[in-house]
Amino acid sequence: DGRLLRSWRRGRAGGTAFLEDYAFLIEGLLDLFGAGGEVRRLDQALGLAGSMLELFEDPAGGGFFFTPHDHEPLPARTKSLQDGATPSGNSIAVMDLLRLGRLTDDSRLTSRAREVIEAHEDLLRRTPSAFSRLFCAMDFLLGPRREIVIAGRRGSVEAAGLRAVVNRFYLPNTIIVESDPDTEEGRALAGRLPLLAGKSSGRDAATAYVCENGACRKPVISADELERMIRQTEAPAAT
Repeated sequence: DGRLLRSWRRGRAGGTAFLEDYAFLIEGLLDLFGAGGEVRRLDQALGLAGSMLELFEDPAGGGFFFTPHDHEPLPARTKSLQDGATPSGNSIAVMDLLRLGRLTDDSRLTSRAREVIEAHEDLLRRTPSAFSRLFCAMDFLLGPRREIVIAGRRGSVEAAGLRAVVNRFYLPNTIIVESDPDTEEGRALAGRLPLLAGKSSGRDAATAYVCENGACRKPVISADELERMIRQTEAPAAT
């Protein structure tokens, strides 16, 4: 039925999956999409996000419960936002929705994430050190909108060179998308993601676009030019 299960042993899967299972898997799928541009990873992330909202969201109190609504009865249905050595499922879920909202330009997903933060504003003010990952999500929500698009033939030396430049930087609040606009999949993806509109590759050359707050700089095809441009957007220093 498309539901996630919690465990796998000796060829058998079982156990009801919890919030963190959905949230962390969505995060991984979005990372894979950002790394390679596979549309199926984005589709999987969107599907799981819909299930996560349906199964775990607390519409009355804000945030997400640890167990799904159809879980076996418990003395108390818990909900935690506190980040420890491992971030909470709520923090990851909020960031997932923000990333998906920005990728697809779906304001509904962004609003759902914002509601979680606003519902716990007092708690965040009282003990901010307990919610480090949730504050990262808030920074993503309120900070500058940055996108980097690499348009070019998948697997080409030129596209790989541009991607290598991006990989040298720590860009936590930047959406990165690779797309091959000359393929059917690339054209379909461009129709779904507004940030790809008008971003094509040059003749026999991959092209990079660096955008901030909806405004894109002049497209570049040189790795050196791309590096200078990223630095000019006040990105953190390259590693």
